[in-house]
Amino acid sequence: MDNIQVFENYLPKNKSDKMEEILLSQDFPWFLIKKSSGESKEVNGYKDTVQFEHHFFRDGNQTSSGFPFFCDLLSLGDLITKFNIPNKVTRMKSNLLLKTQKTPNTPHIDFSDPHLVLLYYVNDSDGPTIFYEKNGNRFNKIKEIHPRKGTFVLFNGSIYHSSTPPQLNDYRCVININTLTC
Repeated sequence: MDNIQVFENYLPKNKSDKMEEILLSQDFPWFLIKKSSGESKEVNGYKDTVQFEHHFFRDGNQTSSGFPFFCDLLSLGDLITKFNIPNKVTRMKSNLLLKTQKTPNTPHIDFSDPHLVLLYYVNDSDGPTIFYEKNGNRFNKIKEIHPRKGTFVLFNGSIYHSSTPPQLNDYRCVININTLTC
C-alpha cells in the first residue's frame, strides 16, 4: 500500500448527501473535546483547538446506536474488502471543527499500535489534513489534502498528521476510522 491514498468521490452522491444531512443536523449529538489531537504530547510551535466528537465505536465496543447505520452508509464492509484492510476496527468517530484558529492542530498519530486510518470527508471545506515526516523534534510537511465531500483518505497510522480548522467555511466534518493491522 502507498503510504497515503486518496479516493475522490468514492461514495455515490445520495449516500454522501445523506451522511452530510444527518451529521450536520441540529439533532445529531456532538460532545466537546478540549484537545483535538487527543492524548498526544504538545509539540513546540503547534497548538490544539477544541473540537466536537461523536464516537460510534471505541475500545472494542459500539458506543453509538448509529454505528451499524453509518457503517452501511459508508459501505465500510466493501471498503475493507476492496482495499484489503484488516477488519479489526478499534475506533470509529466523527470530528467537527469550527472556525477557532488559523494554524494547524498538533501533529500526532492516533495510536502507537500498528494501524491504518481511513478518513472520510463529510463536507466540502477548507482546513486541510496535513501529513508530516518527523525529524527529531521537527515536523516537515509532506502532503496536504483538502476536504472534499465524498472523498476517502487511507493512510498508514504511523504517519503524523493534523487537522486544520476552517477559516472560510463554518465547519469541517470528517469520519475517522482506525483499524489495527496486527
